[in-house]
Amino acid sequence: MAAKNNADALISIAGAGESIDHILAAQLSAQLPQLKDDIEQTLKEIKENGSTSEYPPILGSFFSPKNQAFLASWIKYDPAEEIAKMQIPVLIINGTNDAQVKKEQAELLHTAAKNSELVLLEDMNHVFRKVSSKDLTKNYQTYNNPELPLHPEIIPVLTDFIKNLENK
Repeated sequence: MAAKNNADALISIAGAGESIDHILAAQLSAQLPQLKDDIEQTLKEIKENGSTSEYPPILGSFFSPKNQAFLASWIKYDPAEEIAKMQIPVLIINGTNDAQVKKEQAELLHTAAKNSELVLLEDMNHVFRKVSSKDLTKNYQTYNNPELPLHPEIIPVLTDFIKNLENK
């Protein structure tokens, strides 16, 4: 949305293609499947009312009042709808081993954006590292390791897109 009238191009890396309530419901329910209905109801109430006092106690810090205000402001937006309004070139990058934002989210953005290019980087995870293992523990261990290099293809993809903007 910030790029709408103020940018020559947009780059989305590991960006969601659906509103955050859908993303969070899927992520949290995958970790706590027994609370799926409660999580979905909590997010629905935040979306409709801006807040809720009913949420699973185990997620108390996640659904704190301060976080609810932030979530309520974020839930209002559907990234696919917003990116569809863009008239500028768009580069959408996602990793095939992103445990948080699946490649289908990037495909939703690509379908919505009229002037977009989609690049799926093999084995890239959510923090732009190359992780060949499908083991989630190994994937998440890369999140707090600044010594790991970025995925080897991400910088060339970014620079090629930027260098070629005049041709788009």
